[in-house]
Amino acid sequence: AYSAQAPSSFGGSPASAYSMTPDQTPASSTPAVSPYAAGPVGGVAPRPEQIQVQASKYLCGDCGKSNQIKPRDPIRCRDCGYRIMYKARTKRLIQFE
Repeated sequence: AYSAQAPSSFGGSPASAYSMTPDQTPASSTPAVSPYAAGPVGGVAPRPEQIQVQASKYLCGDCGKSNQIKPRDPIRCRDCGYRIMYKARTKRLIQFE
C-alpha cells in the first residue's frame, strides 16, 4: 500500500486521507479534459487532412467580381489582381435586439 504523510505545517496527521492501494491512482494523474478543448467530445481532435476548410466570399474593390478565398490563400482578385477585397454579406438571418 502507498502511504504519504502530510507535512507538519498542516496541523494533524490524517494519514488515512493520503493512503491508497496500488491499483488506485490519484485523481491528479488523469488528464483533465477541458470543455473548450479542440475536437469533438471525448478529447480526440480530427486529423488535419480530415478538416474541411470553407472558403469565404469576397468582392473585388476594383472590378466587383465575387471571389472565394480560403484562409491561407493570398488576398487578391483572381480576375484583375486587385488587392482590396470586401467580405460579402451573409444570406443567413441575423437579428439584433
